Amino acid sequence: MFSKVKRFLIIHYLKRQIKTLKEYGRGKGWEIQILKDIGPGLNENRKNYRKLLELLVKGEVSKVVITYLDRLTRFSFKTLEFFLHLPEVWE
Repeated sequence: MFSKVKRFLIIHYLKRQIKTLKEYGRGKGWEIQILKDIGPGLNENRKNYRKLLELLVKGEVSKVVITYLDRLTRFSFKTLEFFLHLPEVWE
């Protein structure tokens, strides 16, 4: 599961996203790992965004859940989905 916010000053949005993701994952009975970043979606060098990409490439992730598409990446979501050939991992 992945969550991010644009600025440190709006950390409450991040906490709300994480709470929503945890509740959703637990409701499904999933084992979850929360990855979070604080920073703009335009920055593709965010630590946990890169970690998520590495986990996906290694096949260590079965499902990616995000609150909004732009929380993961601003412009390259469709490219990311196509590149990984894993549309079934997105919820």
